[in-house]
Amino acid sequence: MNLGEHIIVELYQCDEDSIDSVSFIESSLTEAVKISECKILNKYFHKFSPQGVTGIIAVCESHFSIHTWPEHRYCAIDIFCCKEGLDDSIEFLIKAFKSKKAQIKKIKRGIIE
Repeated sequence: MNLGEHIIVELYQCDEDSIDSVSFIESSLTEAVKISECKILNKYFHKFSPQGVTGIIAVCESHFSIHTWPEHRYCAIDIFCCKEGLDDSIEFLIKAFKSKKAQIKKIKRGIIE
């Protein structure tokens, strides 16, 4: 038994404008949370100057977070959740940011024997 899964999503060759828009990123990450059927507790997003966005959505089940580097067309997304079946949320984010290359790593957390 494990208590949760930490998913590291690395998105490459993303649309620069999308991953530099705080409003687009916030709405996309919020939609991914809704797809996962997690309950949102709070959100915080910040736009860097001259470019880049960071943000986190705290959910009852843990968190969804993102940090972007538009100049490299790269997004780092972390999801830690005690629910299963987050693949649809991840696929949504890949499509939303128009990533042409994605690497996904899944780590079981809190393995109880």
